[in-house]
Amino acid sequence: MQIGYIIIEFNGPFRVGKSGLLDAFDYVPSDTVYSALDYLRFMGFNHGIVSVSSAYPLIYVNDIHRSISDYGTVPIPMNIKLSLIKRISDERPDLVKQIRRINYLPMKCLTAKGIGYVVYGGCLRVTCGDEEFEYEGFGELMGVQRNVIGRAIGNADTFRVVAFMPTVRYIIYYRQPQDGIDVKEGERAFSMIGELGIGGERSIGFGHFKVVESGVINYTGSGDYALILGTALPRVDSVEGYLNTTVRGWVCSPYYVIGPIHVIADGSVVPRGYVDFEVLKYPSCVKNLNPLWLPYDAGVHS
Repeated sequence: MQIGYIIIEFNGPFRVGKSGLLDAFDYVPSDTVYSALDYLRFMGFNHGIVSVSSAYPLIYVNDIHRSISDYGTVPIPMNIKLSLIKRISDERPDLVKQIRRINYLPMKCLTAKGIGYVVYGGCLRVTCGDEEFEYEGFGELMGVQRNVIGRAIGNADTFRVVAFMPTVRYIIYYRQPQDGIDVKEGERAFSMIGELGIGGERSIGFGHFKVVESGVINYTGSGDYALILGTALPRVDSVEGYLNTTVRGWVCSPYYVIGPIHVIADGSVVPRGYVDFEVLKYPSCVKNLNPLWLPYDAGVHS
């Protein structure tokens, strides 16, 4: 299975709000990436990208040369996370908060056997094969003051918004319908998005980035399950599996709001028979909740 990837470097903070002005995601969810791609298509640029992941912090590739196919970031599968939480709760309950904060693993861990953990002092590291990976910070939330002219009497109203300032590069995975991946076309599309910006508050410079690398991964994982790499809304009423659930909503215009909607998010592991997700189409906007997913063998980590 071939997957295209794009590595981006933000020029400053980006903002994708969770539930209001004073909170924000530390990654870019897939539905936000889809919206940017849909805008390019609306403007006449048919990039051919049919499925895309969220943008994840590239925390396991640094100055040491490591291949993206092994060390590219993916969300930690929920079956692994739940298993580690249960084990650590029994053995080291003082470290439960640390394992709950670990949201990502290198891609090579999806096919490795023997996911576990080790402790050095009070620091927990996840083991994958013969390697150890620790939770690393990749940015911080920051508050930004904004001013807007009041509609009633024309006075200046001051308010604050929260954005995320990353300190690492991010990676996005995507697929195209034809056989193989057109790397140049994918790079061109995301370079245009980088110039326009992604997420909210783009008019003050948020969400702008540059593409620093692109390429193709030959993913060799297989199995009867799917690892979800984004925000997904199943068409069926109920879903089985290892789920990372959340509630999302979107403001399409000042007068049109979608949600709140109960969705499954990055890291969810579901049987492949449930891989049939919605694309919500409304007069004011389209929200694509059909993200990229990877074949995954949940039994290898049982």
